[in-house]
Amino acid sequence: MFIFFYAKPVYSQFDDIYDEISVLLTVQRIGSIEMAAIIHNEQVYLPVKEVFDFLKIKNNPATDFNKIEGYLIDPKAIYLIDKTKNQIIFYDKVFDLSPQDMVVTDNILYLKSSYFGQIFGLECVFNIRSLSINLNTKLELPAIREMQQEFMRQNRGTLSGEIKADTVLKRKFSLFHLGMLDWSVITTQEKVNSTGIRNTNNKTNINNIRINLGLGAIIAGGETNIYLDYNKTDKIKTQQQFFRWRYANNNSTWLRQIIAGRVNTSAISTILFPVNGIQLTNAPTSYRRSFGNYRISSKTGPGWMVELYVNGILINYLKADASGFFTFEVPIVYGSSIVKFRFYGPWGEEQVQEQNIVTPFSFLPAREFEYNVTAGIVSNANKTLFTRANFNYGLNSRVTAGGGIEYLSSVTSRKPMPFVNASIRAGTQILFSAEYTYGVRAKTTFNFKLPYNLQVDANYIKYKRGQTAIMNNFDDERRIVLSAPIRTKKFVAFSRLSLYQITIPRLKFTTAELLLSGVLAGVSANITTSAIYTTSSSPVLSSNFSATFRLPKGFRMTPQAQYQYNNKEWSMLKCEIDKNISSNGFLNVGYEKNIVAKTNFVTLGIRYNFSFMQAAFSVRQGNNSISTTEAGRGSIFYNENNKKFIFNNLSNVGLGGLIILPYLDINCNGKRDRGEPKVAGLNFTVNGGRVEQNLKDTVIQITGLEAYTNYFIKMDKASFDNVAWKISHPTVSVVVEPNYLKVLEIPVAVMGEASGMIYLNDIAQSKKSKGRVLINFYDHNSNLVGRTISEADGYFSFLGLAPGAYTARIDENQLQNLRMISYPASIPFEIKPDNEGDVVEKLEFDLIPLLK
Repeated sequence: MFIFFYAKPVYSQFDDIYDEISVLLTVQRIGSIEMAAIIHNEQVYLPVKEVFDFLKIKNNPATDFNKIEGYLIDPKAIYLIDKTKNQIIFYDKVFDLSPQDMVVTDNILYLKSSYFGQIFGLECVFNIRSLSINLNTKLELPAIREMQQEFMRQNRGTLSGEIKADTVLKRKFSLFHLGMLDWSVITTQEKVNSTGIRNTNNKTNINNIRINLGLGAIIAGGETNIYLDYNKTDKIKTQQQFFRWRYANNNSTWLRQIIAGRVNTSAISTILFPVNGIQLTNAPTSYRRSFGNYRISSKTGPGWMVELYVNGILINYLKADASGFFTFEVPIVYGSSIVKFRFYGPWGEEQVQEQNIVTPFSFLPAREFEYNVTAGIVSNANKTLFTRANFNYGLNSRVTAGGGIEYLSSVTSRKPMPFVNASIRAGTQILFSAEYTYGVRAKTTFNFKLPYNLQVDANYIKYKRGQTAIMNNFDDERRIVLSAPIRTKKFVAFSRLSLYQITIPRLKFTTAELLLSGVLAGVSANITTSAIYTTSSSPVLSSNFSATFRLPKGFRMTPQAQYQYNNKEWSMLKCEIDKNISSNGFLNVGYEKNIVAKTNFVTLGIRYNFSFMQAAFSVRQGNNSISTTEAGRGSIFYNENNKKFIFNNLSNVGLGGLIILPYLDINCNGKRDRGEPKVAGLNFTVNGGRVEQNLKDTVIQITGLEAYTNYFIKMDKASFDNVAWKISHPTVSVVVEPNYLKVLEIPVAVMGEASGMIYLNDIAQSKKSKGRVLINFYDHNSNLVGRTISEADGYFSFLGLAPGAYTARIDENQLQNLRMISYPASIPFEIKPDNEGDVVEKLEFDLIPLLK
C-alpha cells in the first residue's frame, strides 16, 4: 500500500527548512499507527513522545518539550533526551549529538530515526517512496508484552470456557486438498588429520548430506502428514519415515477421531521402535475446562525461547536461563492433558522440535465416558504385535476411574496386561493418582501445594520381580521434588531440590540435585549441584555454573563451567558470545575446553532468516579436525484464495492458517456481493500464529496455527478513519483445519447517517432551537432501529443506519410529558448504498405546545 501526503515546510530553531509529513509506522507483533514526522535531506525525524507512547515506553516530557526522560522496560534503564545540551543519556552513558539531530517545533521533540536504533535498539527502516517506517527490535517491549499477556489471558479463557464469540465459524470438511510442504537440507564436511582419532578406514574427508521433506494434505476428508528422511551415510529405514492419516470430528459423540499409520501408544511396556496401526477414540481434539495447575520444569539450550502448549493451545512462553533451565505452571484440564513444548533456538533449525508429556493426572467431567483403542505392529525386525484399550469414567468432579488391557507379543512374563487407574482431587491443593498393572508394576503420584508457593511432587513405582514388559530390572523406583520461587525486592529466583532412588537386587542407586536459577542486576545465572551415590561406591559430586551477561553494542556472553568436587578440579570450561545482526541475522562465537577428555573446540556460526527460508553456516575447529555445516529450511503452502504458492521460513505441515479478507459490505447483508471492494486498515488480535499483512491487496495472512484448535479473532472497532465503516461482529471464533488456509471474509458494514434540527415553535415567541429531545428511527417494518437526543443547539445526528427506507419520529412518551406535538409527525427518508456512507441532512421537526 502506497501512501501519499502533502508535505508543508516547517522552520526549526536553526532556520533550516524541514518538511512536515505523515508516515505509517509499523511494528511487528504490535501493529501500525499514522503519525506526524519531519524530513530533511531524505532523513526522517520521528516524534519521541508519540513513538514511545505507541510502544508504551515510560516517558515524561518537560514543560518546554526540550527534554524527555523515562526508562526503557527496566526501571534501572533510565534515559534523558536533552535538546538544550544536544545529548542523550542512557544507562549512564552519554551520547553527544549534533544540533541538527534533534528538532523542537510546535511543542514536539523530534529525533533523527537512526538514533532510535543506535541508542535504544529500535531499528527504523524508512521507505521514502511509500512514506512508511518499519520498526524492528529484539526487545520485549511493554506493548508486545501486554499483547502476549492478552493472548495468554484469552487462551486461559479458552481452557476455562470463559470467552464467548459473537460469530462462530465451524469446520468445513473437504475430501481432498494439497496444502503444505516443509523442506530442510543440511550438508556437513569434515577433514580429519592423519593422527586424528576419527580417521577410520584411512579416510581423511567425511562428507554428508541430510534431506528432510514433509508433505501435508487432506485425503478422504482426513489430515494426512508424511515425513521423509534421507541421510547419505545411512541406509533408508522405514522407522525413520513417517505417515499418519487422521479423521477428526468433535461434533460426534461415540467416535471423534480415527488415526491410521504412525500412532502414539501411551504404552506401559517398553517399545523402542515406532508403531504403525490404527487408533479409535471418542476424545475430542481439544479439551474442556481447566480447574487447577501444577509445576513442571525441564532443560533446553541456554537462552532458548520455550512455548508451552496444552492440548494444542498456547498457554505461556518464556526464555530459558543461562543453563537452559525453565519452569511453567501447567493448567490441568479435563481429559488426558497433552503438554507440549516448542523450543526456539538461536539457530532456528530447532524451531519444530516438540516434546510431548502425558500429565499424570487424568480427570473427566462427572458421568462422562472416554475410551482409546489402539492396534498395530511395531516396526522392528520381529514385527511385534501391539494392542491397548483404555477406558475412563468421571465418577464425579473430583474422582475419575478407569482401566484397560495391553498386549505386546514380545513380552514373555505376561502377555495380556490388565490395568486399573484412578485420579483424585482433594480440595484445590492436593492431587493424587494411582495405577496398577497386573504382573508388571504399581505406581502412585502425589502433588501437594503448600503456602508460599512451595510445591511437593512425589511418585513411587513398585515393579513385579521378573517382569519383562518394562526394560529394566528395578525392584522399585522413588522420586520426590520440592520446588519454590524466591522473591525479594532485588532478586527473583527459582529453587528445586530433587531426590531420586532406584533399587535393584543387592544395589541402591541414589541421585540428588539442587538447582538455583535467577536474575540479579540483569544477569541470568544458574547453579546446579548434583550428587550420585551407590551402595558400592563413594558419592560423586559436581556443580555446573552458567550465566548470561549483556555487553555493549548488543553482544551477549554466556560462560559455563563444571567442577568435580571429588577430584577438586574443573572438568569443563565453555564460553559463547553472540549478537543479533539487524533484525533477521544472528552471529555466534564459542570456545569449549573439556579438561577430562583433553579436547578443545572453537566454533563460529552465522544464521539469517529470509522471508522464504532460513539459512545457516557454521565452522568447528577441534584438536585434529575441522568441520563445516551449511543448512537451509523452509516451507511452501498453497493459497487457494488467489491460486498462488507462498514461501515461508518456518515449518507448517500439520498446522493450519487463516486468510483474513476484510471488505466493504455496502448493502450490509453480511455477504460479499459482486462489486464490494476489499478494504485496508483492519487491526485485530489473535491468540496465536504468525501475522503477515500484504499491503498491496489488503489481505492478512495468519500461519502457524494448531489444527483443530478454536481461535478467537478480536477486531478493533476503531480500525478505520471513516466513522461510517463499522465492524458489526468484532469477535470471531474459528476452528483451524490442518494443512489448509481458511479464508475468513470480514464484512465492514457501511452505515448511513441522518441529521437535522429540533425547534420549539411557540406562537407567542420566536422560533428557537430545542435540546434534549429524543428522536427515534424506524425501518420499513416499523421496527425501532436506533435513537438519539438533540444537543443544546437543537442539532441531532445518528450514525448506524444500513441502506434502506426509514422514518424519523419524535419520541411519543416525551411529547406527552412535554404536552407538545411535533410537525411533521414523522419524516420518511432513505439511506442509499455508498462506499463512504450516505448522509441524509435537514430533517427538521417543530415542537408546538398544546393549548391549555
